[in-house]
Amino acid sequence: MSSYGFKEVNSSDFELNYAKTTIKVRIEGINWGLNSRVAFGTTTSNFEDYDLFDIIPYYGCFKVKLKPNIGQQEQLPILASLVNAYAKPVLREDISSFVFAKAQQEKRAKQFRALI
Repeated sequence: MSSYGFKEVNSSDFELNYAKTTIKVRIEGINWGLNSRVAFGTTTSNFEDYDLFDIIPYYGCFKVKLKPNIGQQEQLPILASLVNAYAKPVLREDISSFVFAKAQQEKRAKQFRALI
């Protein structure tokens, strides 16, 4: 992250947060330590929390369906490779993918609401 000018900010035992001028990146343990996750947002007080897997289709022209069934530690290098391959524009403070990611979140929320 330092090669893109990010500095660690407000991290905890369960998440690492990196920020620079306008972009914040969160790497966190989820599902009680079974999985890892990368999320992006702006450095405003309301972190948008756009998942890497909602950003990838915007840049990569494919949809990610499943994460591999491996442990949290083994997921981290895979997530790092995906960030490097598909989220470099975000790391360079291009937030054009955030509109797409927000639409993906809203679509999922609508589908979930329809189930309950």
